[in-house]
Amino acid sequence: MNLDKDRIAILLYGEYRTFDIVNTFWNFKENQNIDFYFSTWNFSYQGNDELKIDYKEKITTNSFTKYFKQNIPFLNIMDLETEMGNYNCKHEKYIKYNEKAVPIHLGYFLEMMDTTSYDYIVLTRPDVFFDLNNLQKFSLKENEIGVDSSITHNDIIHDLFLYGRGNIIHEFIRKAKNYNKWGHECIQEFHDNKTFKFKSVNASSVIVRPNCRNVDNLTYDEIMKLKDEFNNEKNRILLF
Repeated sequence: MNLDKDRIAILLYGEYRTFDIVNTFWNFKENQNIDFYFSTWNFSYQGNDELKIDYKEKITTNSFTKYFKQNIPFLNIMDLETEMGNYNCKHEKYIKYNEKAVPIHLGYFLEMMDTTSYDYIVLTRPDVFFDLNNLQKFSLKENEIGVDSSITHNDIIHDLFLYGRGNIIHEFIRKAKNYNKWGHECIQEFHDNKTFKFKSVNASSVIVRPNCRNVDNLTYDEIMKLKDEFNNEKNRILLF
């Protein structure tokens, strides 16, 4: 992947969350050969009682465009409770039925763009830090999908960051949308059934949690540490 020459689409799905922090690390944001597509909800909520975090934000077009000078992204902003009405979903600290929500976003990406016009497509989330510069070191075959995780027997293939040639990611999105249950299970099944060929890459992808907001000169190591701190509450909740 050449960040200055290849036609690249970056697709970001799900809640807005900490995009305000993530995008500050994008030194490629105004590259004219890169297009950005967002499919998100019109409200973002992050909470953590132990850390006294109760962050709620109404999401509008300006929530995204204010961070771009010229390279204005393509946006799809939906109402969660309407789109997920069959599951009675509401904006909570930890949204239920997320595995059902992501295929909705994937379907809209197929409507929003001509995926075949891109040399490469990246699929990730608005709250995920990643380093595209790392990917310039890797070489993918036409039929390979790069994933930021190790791929060995019984390992989880993470769903935070995937990329590949335009045609193969188009096919991946089409099949993942119809799978109707996004996540590690979906990707693992594609791998086990040899539906797609995955290759391990290092994009340094990590979820940026809201306790990163008050840190000056935030670094990757601090993001990793604060992620674990934020997840302590969630992990305890899931144990009971």
